[in-house]
Amino acid sequence: MFALFMRIASSTAITLIMRFSDKRTSNNMAMFMANYAVCSLLSYYYMGGVPIFASEPGIGFTLGIGAISGIWYLVGFLFMQWNMRENGVVLSSTFNRLGVLVPTIMAMVVFKESPKMVQIIGILIALVAIVMMQFEKDSVDAGGKKIWLVVMLLSSGFCDSLTNIYDKVGNPVLKDNYLLYTFFVALICATILTIKEKNKISKWDLFYGFIIGVPNYFSSKFMFDALKTVPAVIAYPVSSVGTILAISVGSVILFKEKVSNQKKFALVLVMAAMALLNL
Repeated sequence: MFALFMRIASSTAITLIMRFSDKRTSNNMAMFMANYAVCSLLSYYYMGGVPIFASEPGIGFTLGIGAISGIWYLVGFLFMQWNMRENGVVLSSTFNRLGVLVPTIMAMVVFKESPKMVQIIGILIALVAIVMMQFEKDSVDAGGKKIWLVVMLLSSGFCDSLTNIYDKVGNPVLKDNYLLYTFFVALICATILTIKEKNKISKWDLFYGFIIGVPNYFSSKFMFDALKTVPAVIAYPVSSVGTILAISVGSVILFKEKVSNQKKFALVLVMAAMALLNL
């Protein structure tokens, strides 16, 4: 469970750092480019003595699924941006969070992981809490093209599922190679889009990108470590609701955010879900 706790801490750090960066950064794609550059360097460092293109069984599969994962990192980001414009922040954030359904269902259907009844109840409570955290009275922005919210949910969940697929099918020796391929392909895509957009790149875009890269890399690395000891059907919901809880607490402490009664109740549900999922 330590790895899962560190995954939650890393994911929380990413969000809180991005909150700090809001008023100083202007080119998100450049920030992501810098972020993926750091992630690639850390992946290479943690590969140790394993060559970039090792002659290990499954190297082709590792390269292929890593490339797909890297492309999907950027696809998911673009879907999120587009949906926020078309469907509003609240709906977009909610459906992005609910993407946790995809790896959870995949774990049960494809990999035959069977949670206990009490854990199923915990998953359902977690989903209710996620929706309550995002939706408040009069907070939903008007917008159309709701089908793209579902597409974003599936896209977000698919990206998370790739880690579980590799954990179950891929060569564990090449785990860090997989992360390198993922982040390096994402770096290439982000660089191409940054050049294409021709927007000015500030020092703050690069600075915050470099800082975000550290927890972003460890978020992926710790998820791999967590999947060694915790079933995916439990690991993904715990990671999602645990991150929501930690971000909420961090936002109150660091940004003095006010918490409505509805969100307070949702946080109680999150804690209840965490308790049930860990039984």
